[in-house]
Amino acid sequence: MSSMLITGGTGLLGRSLSGILEEGLVPHQIASRKKPLGGADWTRLDLTTGEGLAEAVAGKRIIFHLASATQNPNPKADVEGTKRLLDAAASHGVSHFIYISIVGIDRVPLKYYKIKLAAEQEIIRSGVPYSILRATQFHEFVDFMLGRFLRFPVGVLPKKALVQPVETRAVAWKLLQLSKGAPLNAIVEMGGPEVLTLGEMASTWLDARRKSKWIVNLPPLNATTKALAAGGLTTPENSMECLTWVDWLREKYGVREEFLF
Repeated sequence: MSSMLITGGTGLLGRSLSGILEEGLVPHQIASRKKPLGGADWTRLDLTTGEGLAEAVAGKRIIFHLASATQNPNPKADVEGTKRLLDAAASHGVSHFIYISIVGIDRVPLKYYKIKLAAEQEIIRSGVPYSILRATQFHEFVDFMLGRFLRFPVGVLPKKALVQPVETRAVAWKLLQLSKGAPLNAIVEMGGPEVLTLGEMASTWLDARRKSKWIVNLPPLNATTKALAAGGLTTPENSMECLTWVDWLREKYGVREEFLF
């Protein structure tokens, strides 16, 4: 039986981490509500109800807790679910609980961030040995959000917002590195190699997709947009070498280099 468990193993980061472990022939089990395609070692787990919890945690030494209700922020999933998982981890003697969080959740007043911050607090006071990794936005997330903001003929965007996009695989590698050491019982941060304005990223994104669009700037009028413009989502002192935004666009859209400058 594997001693490693990945909750949210079918998500973007979970798949990346599982792939790295598979490449290294490291046994592990992924837990999610729906069974993934392929032959991965899988167990059903629903953190909102606790279904499958005892079976998932039994025999595990390391838990990578990557599951999160990102589309419909829900304290029952992220806070209460995390507490359920921590209680099971404590009763089964889990030696390292590794949690993925987000840079800036203590600075940017979004509902989802408040929920993630509350989940962190559950981990800190649980008594279970832990490491919390706060990462900046994945390239895929920025790509998705730009698609939503710029889906109409005229786009509206907080162009001055600062973003430090990071490669998903680099975050997965960092999680794996954390698992090889003793629990930090602390929070660490990581971000991508560059800090860009959302306006810069949107311009490059449109060029990469051979599109043009008039974008109206959304000025920093409320606490959230002011925090974004002030760099609330960035951690430049914790930048890591990985794919830049331009590198990632080139890989996804197969663009020629002259379109990216």
